[in-house]
Amino acid sequence: MKVSVRLAEPFWRTVGERDLQFELDDHASVADLMDHLTKAFPDLVREFEQAAPLVFLGDEEAAAEAQLKNGQQVHLVWPLAGG
Repeated sequence: MKVSVRLAEPFWRTVGERDLQFELDDHASVADLMDHLTKAFPDLVREFEQAAPLVFLGDEEAAAEAQLKNGQQVHLVWPLAGG
């Protein structure tokens, strides 16, 4: 299946692109995608260790076990804290 990934700040700067396309196995989960991302872009491991990204499937936040669908848009956002 194909999924599109949109990286927010600071992740896209680490990768050098905002929008990525991946071919994943059928029945892949968000966790599978994250594993694929860190293998393709090892520098993301450091970013994810500092602050695990929030993952959105469309407009909904998704857990690691959420199943992806062919053609799905995934958005990785850096969690922010305000005051």
